[in-house]
Order: sequence, then structure tokens, then C-alpha cells
Amino acid sequence: MILYNSKKEMVAVSSEIIDFLGFDSIEEMNEKIQDIADLFVNKPGFIYNFKNFSWIDYIIFNHLKSPKVILKTLTSEIETEILITELIDINEKSKYYHVSFKNLNLLENDTNFEEESFKGFEEKGFENSFAKEETFQEMLKPIEDIVIEDEIKPSIDEPLTIDFDQISVEETPKIAIEEPIIKESKSEDKIYDFDEVANELGLDKSLIQDLLVEFIAQAYELQPQIQKALENEDYILAHNLIHKIKGAAANLRVKKANEILADTTGIDDKNILKELLNSFYNFIEKLNSELMLSVQKPAFSQNEKTEIIKEEEKEEKLYDPKIASNELGIPEDVVLEFVSEYIKQSNDFKNEIEQYIQNSDIENIKNLIHKLKGTATNLRLEKANIILNNALKSNDITKIKNLIENFYILLDKIAKEFNFKIDIDESQLKKEYKQIIKNSAKEIGLEEDLYNELIKDFTNEVLKILSYDDYQNIKKELQKYKSLVQNIKLQNINHLFETIIDTDNIENINKTKKELEEKIMLLKEAI
Repeated sequence: MILYNSKKEMVAVSSEIIDFLGFDSIEEMNEKIQDIADLFVNKPGFIYNFKNFSWIDYIIFNHLKSPKVILKTLTSEIETEILITELIDINEKSKYYHVSFKNLNLLENDTNFEEESFKGFEEKGFENSFAKEETFQEMLKPIEDIVIEDEIKPSIDEPLTIDFDQISVEETPKIAIEEPIIKESKSEDKIYDFDEVANELGLDKSLIQDLLVEFIAQAYELQPQIQKALENEDYILAHNLIHKIKGAAANLRVKKANEILADTTGIDDKNILKELLNSFYNFIEKLNSELMLSVQKPAFSQNEKTEIIKEEEKEEKLYDPKIASNELGIPEDVVLEFVSEYIKQSNDFKNEIEQYIQNSDIENIKNLIHKLKGTATNLRLEKANIILNNALKSNDITKIKNLIENFYILLDKIAKEFNFKIDIDESQLKKEYKQIIKNSAKEIGLEEDLYNELIKDFTNEVLKILSYDDYQNIKKELQKYKSLVQNIKLQNINHLFETIIDTDNIENINKTKKELEEKIMLLKEAI
């Protein structure tokens, strides 16, 4: 018997196993191996010690029946089945794994045997042994999340898994022969680079295309479940479902999808999550279309369609002044005056926060966030309060930066919802934009004069694009500059680019287009 902890670390071994492996003592075994898998022979059709993920996870999550290994002991090679039983500590709620062997078969020495070296999953032996099911299951398991956390998470009725039962092993050669229909792009900023991903993962391009099709299909299937979880404010379930999609996106190197879903981490606000998920599914539509994958959305029942339509039609206010009015005992119009003033003061802090973020000054960032959160709590600005609270809990500067950006986007939307006239000091605003330009130039290591020339050309081109009447042409041309916006660190307009590119709603495009024009003009004037 061998016992593993929740991190898949070998923590206990029976004396019988030590003898069976040919070691004289536990000390000798510890000197020579860290894991029993160190003795697994890398041979087609058998489990071995994978480099990027746990062999225990591989067996459990793929529900392999009678998984076999070849054990290379000090004296011989033995073929055997592995039995894994999950154990749960009733006090600690941690997982343990009991590993044992069954049906031992001593192999005859083969002087011609050479241990095979596997590169990814290209070898026919490996493909014919495990077929595509195990390959995709492994892909779905996020590499960074291989270790199962000690805390036992709620189970999900419909996990993100792919059923390959109907695909026979004989179909495998088709993968090697038939080239996928892939739409090539001459743009440096491809939506998805098959060649790059194939080289990185060591997989055939046609297999990657199959996996992408399954990924998009599963994302569509999970969409109504996520929507329902958000409506019920079951954020644990929603995040678990999103996490499964994110894991597949990360492993298939769908970078844009992974980035969008990464922004959902720690967010327990229904409207913000909906906006992020809307961006994700818009991107999925685009990915499906540009790569010509032809994945069809699943057909919903009439009840499901009705629920989705109702959800889309329902407009939930970002802020309800009645709540603060009732709880604080002051008139609604006075509450709104306080909220308007809060938004003005928050904007005054914006430049200061950006400077702290630029310097990764976590302490001062949190001091300011704490001040903003206190007033948001008093005014019952629940959505702002949630975002700021998540920012206070984090020490990841990138996550804090994203949350602060979401905070200011939310304030801007609240101001527009209640038609607040936020008087802006033009000279102060220009000063702030000058500081943004200075910080961005410093961050990318470019001299300020050279950076100003770059911004000048950029703003002229964007203003020209925004003057077009054809929305599709605007979207297409802005797409060309999207990566440049990210590279030159203009975060304050990055989300506006994404909104225009990812939406087909004319009203939203018009609003965002106007806001983008204003910010581009401020940038131009600040040079």
C-alpha cells in the first residue's frame, strides 16, 4: 500500500511495498526515488510519470478502467494494474489517495528493449492506446491547477467533459492524414495561431482543431447554466463553471478567452460578470467564424428561450438610491447628491491610484481603496463595495489594477444612468493625461519624445477611423490597432476598443465611440 496526500505527494509506504521494489529500507528508497512513478517505464499503452500533470489525476479524471504500468524494480520489470482509492479526512476535509497493485506479471528480460522517448502525443503507439478521449481530458485539466486543493469544493452536475466513446481507435490515422481546414491570416495579431500552438503542445493541427470544436461546443452548452447560477446569485457554482471553461482555454492556448475569463476571478457582482461573459461569448462567436469551425449553438427548449429573452430584456439598475434613503433616513435626491460628489472625489483619486499601481505600491493603493470603500459602504453602493473589497483582499498588482479599472467603469455607468453632470477641471484632466503618457512611456522603456510621436500618429489614425459611417469598417480597422493599445499601455482606452470590436449593438457602439473620441482628443491635446 502507498499513501499520497492531497498534493499527490507520496507520504507513506508499507513495508511490503519496500520489499517488493527491492529496497532494503525506507531510507534507501528515499535516496533513489521521490515517487513510485519514478519507476514507471515509459512505454506505449502504459501509464508513466508525465512531466506536466499528475499521473494520479490522469487516471482519476479520465475514469480509466484497469490502468496498467510497467514497474522497473531493482531486479526486474513487472507489468501490473494500478488501483487508486480516494480517501477523505473527516476532520481536515483533505483528500488522500490509496494506491495498490493488482495482477502482477513478471516480464522476461528483453535485451532489445529500448525505453521510448515521447514528444507530446504524436506517437501512434500512444494515440492507439489511449485514443482522443484521454488526450482531451488531459487538455481540459488546467496545468496550473493540477494539485487538488485541501478544501473540498461543491460538485457540479455537468462538468466540462467530452464524450469520445463513439470515436473508434481506428479513426486515429485520419488525424495524421487529413489536414484541417484552417483559415490563414496574414495579420501578425492572429485570433488563433495553429502552428504556434501545435509546436508548443506537440499535437497535430487537425487534433487541435477537433479540440477547439469541442471547447466551443462545451462553452455554448454551459452558457445557460452559468446564466442561471448568476440569476440565483450562486457565485460558487458560477465560478466553478467558468473555471472549467478557463482551464480548457488556457490549455488550448486561446489567449484572449483566457484573459477575459481571468478577469472574472474574485468578482461576485452579477452585472460585471455578465459583461465579462458577454465579451467572452462574443469572442467565441468570432473565433468560431474566423476559423470556420462551424460549431452550432445547442437548441434550447421554449422555456429556456423565454428565460433568456426575459433576462436580456430585464434592465437591472446599477444603483438603487431608495435603499440608502430608507436605511439612512434621508431623501433620495440628497442621496444622489452624495453619490455624485463621491464619483467626483473618486475621479480626483484616479491619477494617484494609477501612479501607485505603476510603482506597485500595494500599501498606498490599499489605503486609498479603503477610503473609497468606506464611503461606498455608507452610500450603499453595493457593486462598487464588492469590487473594492476584492481589491483589498488581493496582493496581486495585476488583479488590483483590473478591479480598479472595473470600479471606474462602474462609476462612469452610474453617472450616465442618473445623468450626473460631473464638472471636470479641464486643466487637471490634461495634467492627468500627461501623467498617463509619462507613466506609459516609462513602463515600455521609450523616451517620452519618441512616445509622444507614436501617440500623435496613433490618435490621428483612430480619429480618422471613428469618422467612418460603416460600423463594420470601424470595428475592422480598430482591430488592427488593438494590440498596439495594449503594447503602449493605454489601459484607460483599451476596454473601449474591446467594447466596440466585440459588440454588434449599434446603440452601445455609438455610446462607446463617442467616449473613445473624447479620450483620444484628450490624449492628443496632452502631447
